[in-house]
Amino acid sequence: MHGFERAGHRGPDKGCIEMASQVPPEVLHLLNHPDGKFLLVKGKAGTGKTMFCLELIRECGGLYVSTRINAERLYEDTPGLEEAVPPDFIMDAAAEVDENILKDFLKDTPAKDEKKKSVMNDMPLPPLFKRILEKVEVAQIPFVVVIDSWDAIFAFSDVQKSGGVKGWTRDELRTMVINAFRSRAVNLVMVEEGDTDTQMDFLVDGVIEFKREKWNDRIVRTMHLRKMRGTEIWNPEYLYTLHNGRFHYFEPFVPKIPARPKKWKAIPDTEARFSSGSDDLDRLLGGGFKKGSTILLDVGGGVPDAALEQLICQMTANFISQGRALMMVSPGVLDIQAFAQRMHRDLGESEFNGLAKIVEKGGNPIVKDRPYIHSMKFENLRQDFNDWMYIYRAIRQKTGQAILEVIGIDTQEARYGEDVYKEFLSVSSEVTRNEGNLTIRVTRPGMASLTRRCANVSDVYLRMVELNGAVVLYSEKPRSSLYYMDTEASGGNIRITLDPIV
Repeated sequence: MHGFERAGHRGPDKGCIEMASQVPPEVLHLLNHPDGKFLLVKGKAGTGKTMFCLELIRECGGLYVSTRINAERLYEDTPGLEEAVPPDFIMDAAAEVDENILKDFLKDTPAKDEKKKSVMNDMPLPPLFKRILEKVEVAQIPFVVVIDSWDAIFAFSDVQKSGGVKGWTRDELRTMVINAFRSRAVNLVMVEEGDTDTQMDFLVDGVIEFKREKWNDRIVRTMHLRKMRGTEIWNPEYLYTLHNGRFHYFEPFVPKIPARPKKWKAIPDTEARFSSGSDDLDRLLGGGFKKGSTILLDVGGGVPDAALEQLICQMTANFISQGRALMMVSPGVLDIQAFAQRMHRDLGESEFNGLAKIVEKGGNPIVKDRPYIHSMKFENLRQDFNDWMYIYRAIRQKTGQAILEVIGIDTQEARYGEDVYKEFLSVSSEVTRNEGNLTIRVTRPGMASLTRRCANVSDVYLRMVELNGAVVLYSEKPRSSLYYMDTEASGGNIRITLDPIV
């Protein structure tokens, strides 16, 4: 591919990429068409249009034509770009489209005869576009030519010819360029400033609009797939980030599955904090959960059950693997049997069964194949609290260590009612603080009043929400920015990863 052969990139017959892509699949599908496509990238300043286009070139190979930045500056601002895109495939259009050069070029162009000849037939392409096409001729497809920005290139279209006759009009130059690229099976990506519809929206095959907006007083970035001719749009909107100077889109949450599951490898606690089991989440929390703290996890509507399950599984595995116990009143959406099977895989049956107590409603004795289940009547909150503390004291004496308590507030509210349960929130938090434990309370939609009460008596208030199909995690108390939540399983364990949305 003339300077673009590198690991992870396929040849012309197989598409742009074979490794994990930073660009949505709909875009790559559009640009993998053998005849080439025209893509319009639009948005206000600072939305990440240039970073997106550079990712396209990284993955497909191509030429970057800019009116605002040269290769040296681009390499400084974009980590790792120099290894993927050589300097001769970055064209400084500001240097190429010099007004005097263009005037000299126009002197040799035949005069326009409006009655007999079209300007399209009389005028060759401007020098800049001739140089672009020279690059294209020696490249193999897939190949992307990015013009950043389209409007700035056209700023030179009204340069005066000798004799006072104007050169190309904007429409004429646009038609010349589009026709020239249309016949060469090359993907032409045009960057346009602003977010208003123009004639270009109707001429191109694809339109993507980038937006940087405020959501809950935090920055969120969204790319909108407005048009993808011949391509099914699976997700019309994606979240993305520009973290570390790279464009990266975020896909809907699907937990990774380890190819070869291994026993859970604990992230050790510090003297003052419990690890969550995820390095990224620990960093968000300032080093982990402070010992003796109560955490509110507010799960929004649309969040997949698997996302909540992953967080609970991860914290449980990290706690129990260090000889500590779990006591749980399960959130309503958690499948206890599936949860136990996961813990048996990560920790081993005997270890989980001996250190986990999951309280369910009923009065039956312990089932032999589910020794981790403990039945309670759930009729009187005060009596049930005493029974809970009896179980707690027994297992605390057994381990001699702190305990992780996970409480589904939706389950408790359904059993006791909101007003009755509110009275015990402060008492429970005080026990946690005095004993040096960790309590995680989980709330769901439709519990606004109880959620506020829980937030008031919690040391940390985390929220998990769904935005454009992606799961986003952030902290209200203490305040944090937004993080895209995903998982990775390369080490044999499924662990949460967090990418900042910046």
